[in-house]
Formats: sequence, C-alpha cells, structure tokens
Amino acid sequence: MGKGLSTCSYKIDHGYSTSSRRIEHAENIELQRFSRHHKSRDVEHLQARLIEYEEEISKLKEKEQQYTLQRKQFQNEISRLKQKSDDWYAACAEEMERSGCMENTNDVHNNSQLADRFDGKVKNLWLDLCDLISHDHPNFSELDRLKILSCITKFVYQQCSRKAEEAVQSLTFGNVDTVTKKELNILLAVRKRAGQVERTRDSIVQEIYDKTMKTEHVKNIVKTKHSELTSTLTNFIKELADVCWLMSISQPVLSLNFEFQASMREKFVEYAAEVTPAVNVKLKTGDVLLVVRPSVEYKDASGYLKKGEVLVVPKCVETIV
Repeated sequence: MGKGLSTCSYKIDHGYSTSSRRIEHAENIELQRFSRHHKSRDVEHLQARLIEYEEEISKLKEKEQQYTLQRKQFQNEISRLKQKSDDWYAACAEEMERSGCMENTNDVHNNSQLADRFDGKVKNLWLDLCDLISHDHPNFSELDRLKILSCITKFVYQQCSRKAEEAVQSLTFGNVDTVTKKELNILLAVRKRAGQVERTRDSIVQEIYDKTMKTEHVKNIVKTKHSELTSTLTNFIKELADVCWLMSISQPVLSLNFEFQASMREKFVEYAAEVTPAVNVKLKTGDVLLVVRPSVEYKDASGYLKKGEVLVVPKCVETIV
C-alpha cells in the first residue's frame, strides 16, 4: 500500500516537473521569438534612419558644392573688381603725374621714398664721413668738415639738376618756351620714365662721381685711393647722385634747398655742434653760419618733405667786431 502511494506520488511529481519544464521552454521560445522580432524592428528602424542620414548628407554635399562654386565666383568677381579698381587708380595716378600737380605714389621712386633715402641712407653715410674726416684730418675744425661735406652735397645736386634741365632742352631742341604746359608735363613724364632706367642712372651717377672726385673739396680730404675714407666717400657720392638725379626728374620735381632765410625757419632745425664754432665776423646769437644739410622741398615751393639742418651762432659766442 505504501509502495503504491509512493509510486503515485512520484508520477505526480515527475509529471508536474515535466509540465513545468515544457511551459518554461515554451516561454523561452516565445521570449526568443519576441526578442528577435524586436531586434529585427530595431535594425529596420536603424537602417531607415541611416538611409535618411545618407540622403541628408548627400543633400548637404550638393549644397556645399554649390556654395563652393558660388564662393569661387564671388572671389573671381572680387579679383576682377579689385584689378579694375587698381587699373583705374593707376590711370588716375599717371594722369595726375602728367598734369604735374601730384606724384604717382605707385612709382617705386616716388618723392616720399626719395626723401626718406636722402634722410636715411645718405645721411648715415654723411655721418660716417664726418667721423672719418675727423680721424684722418685732426687739424680740420668741425666747421671745416661740415663746410666740405655741404659743398660736396651741393655740387652733386647742382650737377644732377643741370643734367635734368639739359634733357628737357634736348627734347625741345632748346625751345622749351614754345611748348604748352600740357606738352611740357608730358615731356617731363617721358624724362622721368626714361631717366629711371637703370642703365641710364648708372651712367649719370658715374659721370657725376667722376666730376665730383676732381673738385678741390674732395682733393682736400682724400689722401690715398685705397682707404676707408675714400671708400665711404665713393659710396656717399654715388648714393647721393642717384637720389639727386631721381629727385631732379621726379614729378613734381624735388629740390635741395641750401639757401636759408628767416622765413624758412620751419624748414630747418639747429645742428648740434660738438664744439663751439669759432666766429671771426660780426654775428649775433642765432645767426646761421652754415646750411649743414639742405631741406628737401618741392621745386615749385609748394611744400617740403624733410627739414634741413643749420649751424647757428650759440649764445656763448661773443661778437667779435
């Protein structure tokens, strides 16, 4: 009896266990099916979004290409307008230059740059010469040195100015008075363009250098051909001659003013002398002894670009009658 119950109980338990496993198995299968279904839907959804993104990227790329093309078109248009503007300004500058009333600032040798060269490189060579003359000629006073360099500078400028005038006379066969102002301005523009040619400049600079080296002022300071002073003097004269020549043919023409007048005080500054100059004539404090360095002015007296330097009688010098 007991054995039968036990067997029956086993069958019941075993049957329940088997049924439970079947249910669990079925649930697992359902869960897997559900999971696969949702995964499939997620994948489809992601694929759909990916397609949308790709389409959006493609549209953006097309827009980018359009914008790139437009940008290139705008850049080309800007370049065209800039070139047109530059050509217009250049034409206006050339016309103003031909009229003789304004310089062409597009010129590499415009008046402002020439004035800067005179007050820069030429002045530095001038200062070097002062020191070398003082060293090689200790018997020369400061005033002696300044007079020599002032005279050399003036000689070079006058030679360049005369050469420029001769060019105009040559173009008009000596009849410059017979041409109109407009024609003269055209001739001056031609003189400037032709005179700026490097071969022409080199020839004129060499010609003026040779003449300057034969002057008494140069002979008074040059002892030997091979010395630092001679080398520096050569550089000074050639640089000065090139600048003075370009000034003489510029439009408007520039000039170096060596003549000081009381009305020109705004164009000059006082030169700082190392020692008190000896004065043996009747002069009063503030009187000008020497134009050490000329001012750079427009030849028509319409203005100046660089101030000159003058040596004046200082307060400590007593008047000698």
